[in-house]
Amino acid sequence: MLGKLLKYEIPAVGRGLAPMYLAWLAASVLLGITTGRIESPNGFIIIPVLVYFSVTIAVFVMAIVLIIQRYYNSLFGEEAYFYQALPVSAGEHILSKALTALVWAVLTMLAAVISGIIVLLLMSGTQAFWNGDPVTFSWADFWNSYSSDFRLAQSIIVVIEFLIACIFSFVKSTLAIYAAISIGHIARNHVVLASIGAYIGLLVFESSIGNLFISIGAFTTGNIDFSTTFGSSFAATQTLLAIAITASIGLSTVYFFICKYFMENKLNLA
Repeated sequence: MLGKLLKYEIPAVGRGLAPMYLAWLAASVLLGITTGRIESPNGFIIIPVLVYFSVTIAVFVMAIVLIIQRYYNSLFGEEAYFYQALPVSAGEHILSKALTALVWAVLTMLAAVISGIIVLLLMSGTQAFWNGDPVTFSWADFWNSYSSDFRLAQSIIVVIEFLIACIFSFVKSTLAIYAAISIGHIARNHVVLASIGAYIGLLVFESSIGNLFISIGAFTTGNIDFSTTFGSSFAATQTLLAIAITASIGLSTVYFFICKYFMENKLNLA
């Protein structure tokens, strides 16, 4: 049944984001062509830059709004009666929302990378066309200059681990918002205020847990300075990322069961 929920939830969010992606593509093309054609900065370049960054911010904001809106509307709002009538457990409902949020977060990040590539390609390509200067780049030179002393392999491992940490962190943040909404739903007349208050309380809880993990890491790794550890050494960076991933998984589990508890025991659609 989880698969059927995902088949509905993922397109439901996509219908709201698809026009934003198209606008993002158009803004990327406009910025790339404009900056590539103009040889020196002037006032005109400000317009496509503002358009591009405005659309970029709008895409991320819209993604967050749709993710939150889908959770509230389908489980506590106008669609709740239909969803609660389905032969689906509370855990499957929550998991489908979290996975949908994760899918669209990854797709949005990929869209951001593609957007940046489009801007760079059009900018360098049109500069080469208008100025007559060929653009050359040697991957062999880059590989040879960076692969010494296993630096490239270590960097790839760190980047992969960092992306994994970001994914788990996003899932944790999404479930924290879902948990705050579930708690806030108890206050029927002040749902928004109660949800905001619950979210602030969860952030305080996270901060306490974070301080605990930092203390444990400091004791077990020789008083690591976490403000300067990342990137200072391969082993220390891996330790920091492992702690971050572990904390995200633990907090995600806590938030998941908070949502599940309130849906199963405190849900009131009257």
